[in-house]
Amino acid sequence: MAVSSPSFSQGFARSAGESAHPDSWKGLTGLWVPQLGPTGTTIYDLSGHANHGTLIDMDPATDWIVGANGYGIACGGGNDYVGMPTAQIHNYPFTMLAWGSAVNTTELHVLMCSSQTSSGDRQAALTLSGDVGGDPARLWVRNGVFTQSNSQTAYIANTIHCVVGVATSATERLVYLDGVAGTVDTADSPFLSPFIYDETGFGALNDTSKSFTQATVYIAALWNRALPANEIHDLYINPLGLLELRKRRIVYSIAAPSGNPWYHYAQAS
Repeated sequence: MAVSSPSFSQGFARSAGESAHPDSWKGLTGLWVPQLGPTGTTIYDLSGHANHGTLIDMDPATDWIVGANGYGIACGGGNDYVGMPTAQIHNYPFTMLAWGSAVNTTELHVLMCSSQTSSGDRQAALTLSGDVGGDPARLWVRNGVFTQSNSQTAYIANTIHCVVGVATSATERLVYLDGVAGTVDTADSPFLSPFIYDETGFGALNDTSKSFTQATVYIAALWNRALPANEIHDLYINPLGLLELRKRRIVYSIAAPSGNPWYHYAQAS
C-alpha cells in the first residue's frame, strides 16, 4: 500500500502514533502548514497543542497564494503578520523550522520569530537577510545582546528555502539552509529570568518594535529540543514527512488449496 501525500482531503497524521515518522514528533510544540491549503483567517496548529495562528491585518482572499509547491501565506510588509500568541519558548534548547521565500535580496525578511512582546530586545528569529553582505539565512537570538548564526551560502529571491535554527544552549546556536549547516554561534545569550518568548509569528519581529517584513511561509514548526542533523536532513528531503500517515498493515489468510489441509499462507500488504 503506497503512502498518500498528506492533505485535507486524503488525511494526515495528527499525532506521533499516526505518523510514519514518529521520532520527529518528539518535543514538537507547534506545526503550521499553510501548504495544505487556505483556512481563512486562522492557521491551525497540527501538532495537537492548539497553538493556532491568526492573520493580522491580512486579507484571506489575496494573502493565501498558490504556487508549484502548494499554498503559502504571504506577508506583505505593511502591518500584516501571522501571530500565534500561545506558541511560547521558555528556555533552551529549541528548534525553529520554516519553509519560505523572499521577494528580493536587498531587505530583511522574517520567516518566523518568537518574541517577548513587551520587550524590544528579547527574541529568536529565522530570517532571510538581504540587508547584510552575503544574503545569508540567519538564526538570531537577542536576549539583551544580539547574536546570530549565518548560513554558508546565500538565499535566492523568489525561491522556496528550508531554514532551520537549532539553539542548543546559551552558547551554541546553528542555522541550516536547505539542509546545509552554517556557522556555529557561541556568543553567550542566556535567557533572563523571569522571561519567556510569549508569542511566535510569521512575517514580523513581533515585539514592541513590530518591524514588518515581506515573506511567504509554506510550513513552520517549533520543538522544545535541539534537532540533530539527521532529522533536519530528513525534514528537508521530505517536508511533509511529519504528516505522513503510518502505513497500515493488513494481514489476511488465503484458503488452503484442495487436497492440502496443512497449507496456510499469510500475506501482509
